[in-house]
Amino acid sequence: MEDTGVSEHVETVPSRIVHLGSMPNLRKVFPEHAMLYRSSRPDFITEGDHEKIRELGIRTVVDFRSAREYTKAKGEKLLDTDFDCVAVQLPGVHEKPGEVNYSPIHQRNRSTKNETSNNPKKHYFIDFFRPNYVWAVFKRAPLFIRITSLFFLLVDIIFKTHYFVKYYAKHVINDAGLVANYIDMLELSQRQIYAALKIISDRNNLPALINCAHGKDRTGIFVALLQKLVGMSREAVCEDYALSETLLAPIRSRVHDEIVKKFDFSEDFISARPETMASLLDYIDEKYGSVESYLISIGFTQEDQDVLRKYFLLINWSVKGQGIKGYWLGRIHSKLGDDSRENTMKFLKLQ
Repeated sequence: MEDTGVSEHVETVPSRIVHLGSMPNLRKVFPEHAMLYRSSRPDFITEGDHEKIRELGIRTVVDFRSAREYTKAKGEKLLDTDFDCVAVQLPGVHEKPGEVNYSPIHQRNRSTKNETSNNPKKHYFIDFFRPNYVWAVFKRAPLFIRITSLFFLLVDIIFKTHYFVKYYAKHVINDAGLVANYIDMLELSQRQIYAALKIISDRNNLPALINCAHGKDRTGIFVALLQKLVGMSREAVCEDYALSETLLAPIRSRVHDEIVKKFDFSEDFISARPETMASLLDYIDEKYGSVESYLISIGFTQEDQDVLRKYFLLINWSVKGQGIKGYWLGRIHSKLGDDSRENTMKFLKLQ
């Protein structure tokens, strides 16, 4: 068994958190709802924790890593003895988003790609950092840095090192800061966000687990969009994002090695402060008007959004300060005439 880098760490935490030593930062996306979870990568999961994941009934894993990032990552990847691993095929940057397509990838615990499997459990890989993302960051740098970086890129290709990313981290990305990095993901990874939303909009894919490398950045952005869409308060969304810093404490040294030591990102990039997410939400409100409008702009229509709300509508009935969006209640009123829990349940069954 490989070293997971997990240390002993015991503290009192909210009930929505699922305590798995080999899979930190695991918790419900919505405190009162057991249909959607978020976590760090499940690659190091132990046999005992694997059984606990099975008890949660997870049918789908939405993983914001590339297939290459997954296959190169350490760990026995026991979770994928239950799932078929597939890479989501994204449309072109200027193509209209539609049905989510995917192709099988090689799994370490299987001899070949499982191309004819009827297994309903899927582990979807959605690469957040496609060429359009890299190109946008590349163009942003001064000409001297761009020219110099090409030398490092050549070295990386030959020797399989990371000098190109380290050079850009030092001279471009760190100066811009973590919030700017999140804005880049919001703007340059829209097809990925759309695909993930469509996957969890299929009730046959629930319960689902959402993860990236550490469950903080790519996962944090996606979860925040989803939480705001369903009606969680701004304060609750920011607090949930910041909880990742606490829950990653047992593997802080590993996170530091993988982000700061390996790629020379600043210490800020391993933090998860509520003001960071608040700044991202400010950006969305200032540019798009709301999360709902942002999602419409990436192709996730009002009808698509209504489907997600239908699945998660009742999560907030008993959560103080996380009321349901007024316009959604208006849609229920138009069908039934009042906003009672009983009639809302009837409405959901009719849809």
